[in-house]
Amino acid sequence: MIVYLERKQLDIKKYDTCITNSLQSKVYAFSWYLDCVAENWGALILDDYVAVMPLPKKKRYGIEFLYQPEWVQQLGLFSENEISQKAMSSFIKENPFVFLFYYNFNTQNLNLKHRRKSIKINYELNLNEKYDTINKKYRKDRKKSLRKATESGLYFDNKNDAKGLIQLYQEVFQLLNFKDKSFNILQELIKFCIIKKYGFQRNIYMSNQIVARGFFILFQNRIYYLFGASNEAGKKNGATTFMIDSVIKQFSETKTIFDFEGSSIPTIGNFYKSFGSKNTPYPVFEPRKGFILIKKLLNCNY
Repeated sequence: MIVYLERKQLDIKKYDTCITNSLQSKVYAFSWYLDCVAENWGALILDDYVAVMPLPKKKRYGIEFLYQPEWVQQLGLFSENEISQKAMSSFIKENPFVFLFYYNFNTQNLNLKHRRKSIKINYELNLNEKYDTINKKYRKDRKKSLRKATESGLYFDNKNDAKGLIQLYQEVFQLLNFKDKSFNILQELIKFCIIKKYGFQRNIYMSNQIVARGFFILFQNRIYYLFGASNEAGKKNGATTFMIDSVIKQFSETKTIFDFEGSSIPTIGNFYKSFGSKNTPYPVFEPRKGFILIKKLLNCNY
């Protein structure tokens, strides 16, 4: 039997245990992560937490609807066993809300069948080999950027400075028009991860000046490249390549997956692919027609 429970009704220990042991386990679905990033959320639960489906939601003008929170790439269904198409259909039918906005399922939910389904791209790199072996699979342009970084004398530290990290991101990507609320959420998420030792910040320097920063979530043998930014000097000297490579080198020969978190944008996806990573697609439930108009009326980010 599938039932919907609000966040306060959930047995959090059982819920998180289900996510931990699931074949589809992703950091985004854990209760602590959703508590940081979602305006509100609940979950569909099969029997005694045999399978779960977290549902982030918002309420505007009396209307409750599902949405994909910022800083959350994949959700969907989670279970210790493979989930059949029939089971997925049952969960979707039991969803008590309107799938008004995008809702991203996970890479193991590819058997989702729905007329409003589309596919997005993600890239992952297994770090279980020696660094030299991994590095040999880098594309020529990536190796060239690393040589440039070495010649420029780039180096790094892991000093925690969430404010400085976000400030650089805002400066570099100001055209994206992120709202202050988005960065407030991000800052709280970073602080929580650092306190719990679920992640680390990496700062790249050239001539004692910051040229790039990034934040990486490290949770259950998976590294998520949450976000990063590089200024003009950093871009000219391969700072982002150097930053990602330094993490790959640090965690090589471990049972760790480096998750690039995207991207469907060709230039970014091509950059991630150049590290020798593999495409791991995931399905997305798309909004109905009229989505843009309704979005404006409800004054929502998504």
